[in-house]
Amino acid sequence: MAIALRGTSQTGNANNGGNVTLTFDTITPPLVDDIVVVFGGHGKGVTTLAAPGTGYTQIGIHTGSEPIFGAWYKRMGATPDLTVLCSGGGDSNDGVAYGSVVYSGVDTVTAEDVTATTAGPTTSTNPDPASITTVTANAFVLAMAGSAVFDSSPGTIIGYTDQITSTRNETNDLTAAFARVDAGAVDAEDPGAWDTWASGGWYAITAALRPATSPLPVSEIMAALAGKEQQKTPVRTPFRAVDVGHFTFDMPEEGRRAPDLDWFQPASEPVRVRGKAQIAPSTIDPDFSTVPVPPAAPSEENRLIGVVFSMSPDRVG
Repeated sequence: MAIALRGTSQTGNANNGGNVTLTFDTITPPLVDDIVVVFGGHGKGVTTLAAPGTGYTQIGIHTGSEPIFGAWYKRMGATPDLTVLCSGGGDSNDGVAYGSVVYSGVDTVTAEDVTATTAGPTTSTNPDPASITTVTANAFVLAMAGSAVFDSSPGTIIGYTDQITSTRNETNDLTAAFARVDAGAVDAEDPGAWDTWASGGWYAITAALRPATSPLPVSEIMAALAGKEQQKTPVRTPFRAVDVGHFTFDMPEEGRRAPDLDWFQPASEPVRVRGKAQIAPSTIDPDFSTVPVPPAAPSEENRLIGVVFSMSPDRVG
């Protein structure tokens, strides 16, 4: 599954060390399992930096001297956030600048493909994020930087997209910027520098988001199941139910996730999916949905997955 930008990215700034509230896109808001990335900070009047909101995981941070800058992410839960409160530190001389981006299609177990890399702190024009080596194809590489200078036009990183900038002019200025690229094949990815950023003390963070494992296309699933029916043994449950198929199919390669199975059943006939011990029962939503089949245990014997489909309860005679 490819990673994709969700909605419109947000920026916000404040003077006098004020906090910044970023409100996510209200037309296309974050959904369950989306990853929200927040980056930014404030001037050096306060040399610490509090994490934004609640539940955010730190990607990278620089404190103690300029720039006071960091980046964090959060996976959205059952009730996704609509806003995030970002700390301004409270010093009346500090400019505050933050931004946020939301991505769907990120791996639901491991959001960061590898440990983030950093560059700086140093003082110069054009912050230059460090190289990062991905371990998963089509990871999204994120380049983020903060600099103790006011610059509303720091330029771009060539070949990158989703680029946003937030800046605030104060006694202690701050500019924060973000850009990303689909890294493609597993390899080292060196973002390169922003091309017109004014000189200041800067720090850069390079991170990588891991894409969710792509399920097999439904056409491949059906081809694999064709002619593979094994038995018609009724499922033993407290309810009246009938087994409508017990199948096995070969995994295409060791370690690859079993496919998602799309079964279009009307709401009046909910479907329960059962399989071997490693597959917990799961029920399709009343509106048409997808039931994920967990991966087989990492052994040669379990490279075959068995799945039993049955109607339940009291919906069949």
